[in-house]
Amino acid sequence: MRVQQRDIIELNYELPNGKFKTHPALVISNLNVLEIEDIFYAV
Repeated sequence: MRVQQRDIIELNYELPNGKFKTHPALVISNLNVLEIEDIFYAV
């Protein structure tokens, strides 16, 4: 999956009880970060 800055994606977050729940996240990193570090930042 290719993401771009300002995309809204769904990520699985681990809850304190150990279960996972899907939540939306906004991609804030740009294409340079994805290409150089092979990761993206989202909030």
